[in-house]
Amino acid sequence: AGVLRLSRWLMGVFGISEVRSQMTIEVGAADPDYNAPEPDVSVTRLPLEAYDQRHPGPEDLLLVAEVSDTTARFDRTIKA
Repeated sequence: AGVLRLSRWLMGVFGISEVRSQMTIEVGAADPDYNAPEPDVSVTRLPLEAYDQRHPGPEDLLLVAEVSDTTARFDRTIKA
């Protein structure tokens, strides 16, 4: 429910086509084994259709959020 509430609120602020929910983003080659996370919500500079041929990268992202209502300890330690 937290992800849906956040997504709905962000759509009201940024527009429906710029808010992505649980979709891959590209964070670079710092760790070649894990460089395409799927955050709960992200907001991009361009509409969703601009990323049909590639994932949005750092230069495209305005906000990236991970909702952690029940997994905070795991997210802050092992997942980090």
